[in-house]
Amino acid sequence: MSHPNAHLEVLRADRTERSVPVARTPFSIGADHSADLSIPEAGVAPRHAQIVLLGGVYHLLPDPSGPGVTLDGARASADGLPLTHGARIGLGPACGLGLRFLMDAASGSPERGDRLVTLLEIAHSLASSLAVDDVLERVLEGAIRFSGAERGYLFLKDSGGLVP
Repeated sequence: MSHPNAHLEVLRADRTERSVPVARTPFSIGADHSADLSIPEAGVAPRHAQIVLLGGVYHLLPDPSGPGVTLDGARASADGLPLTHGARIGLGPACGLGLRFLMDAASGSPERGDRLVTLLEIAHSLASSLAVDDVLERVLEGAIRFSGAERGYLFLKDSGGLVP
């Protein structure tokens, strides 16, 4: 199974400085000149973070010795966070650069095996929780991954109409 094509846009003040393909996994990000994406900026550790492909989904993993990273404003734990198209990666308050993770349109949708895994995860979510909000959030996340969409919306039908 081939992996989806992805790249990182290096941003300064929301302007793209350059685009770098995520050509292998793991893909290293750091100040070290041997990193796949070398960022010799203040606040960037020699081995700041990695991007790895797990089960057809890219994940952001911070280096345990580094200052940490954020994904769309949420601090990434040692277990990492899944990356979605358009996700913004913060390298810390001392760094003037940010990253945006992008998947190519042609390869952004999961392949058949990945779609099956996503459907199984959604089914597991439905069976594992009785909290409606949790189930709906997991279903929406799975539907976004399944479709390769940037974002999604879920509406419930109420007696008065649709409720977001």
